Amino acid sequence: MNELSYQMDSCFLLRQGKHDFAPALFEPVNNGVAGCFEYLLSFDLVKDMQAGRLQLVYRDRFISGKPYTLNLHAQ
Repeated sequence: MNELSYQMDSCFLLRQGKHDFAPALFEPVNNGVAGCFEYLLSFDLVKDMQAGRLQLVYRDRFISGKPYTLNLHAQ
């Protein structure tokens, strides 16, 4: 049996300045497209996260190897 997460949990992180936080919960969600998943992420909030701008980072390990960053506190 194949592992359903395909080791994607290490592709996501929450970044605040120089600090990186791994997800506390990672769940692939079948979206109805064959071979394609969306992901539900949850992070444990800590004091460092509340002090500045947060970024959600996805680093593709399987196709391009590129990181993609989403600024969560952009105005």
